[in-house]
Amino acid sequence: MIDELRERIAAYLSQNQVCVISTSGCQGAWSVTAQYQNRGLELDCRVPRWSDALYHLEQDPHVLVIVLAAQPESARWLQYRGIARIDSAAADDRYVAVRITPERVDLVDEGRGWGARETLDV
Repeated sequence: MIDELRERIAAYLSQNQVCVISTSGCQGAWSVTAQYQNRGLELDCRVPRWSDALYHLEQDPHVLVIVLAAQPESARWLQYRGIARIDSAAADDRYVAVRITPERVDLVDEGRGWGARETLDV
């Protein structure tokens, strides 16, 4: 069952391309929208260089990522807690590459009923 859930989460991640990355820092919570590609359950994100979230990632690598289903009528989303690593070598003038490794992933599907959630602890 866990392998089936991993596959469904990886498929969900592959069907979408944009996420919201939330961080916390000395001044509180910060979030930024980012493009991503997944490698299984890991996310390779392109975070805008101007984002204050990058500074906070350097201070504390724990993140919360939300991926909303691309279909507008869908009541599905993925909540992803993980550890972010900044890859300065893969940066350009506009974006910084950030790889996020999951610790816990919740797949929420309210189309199956209120509060329908499946959790994968990694």
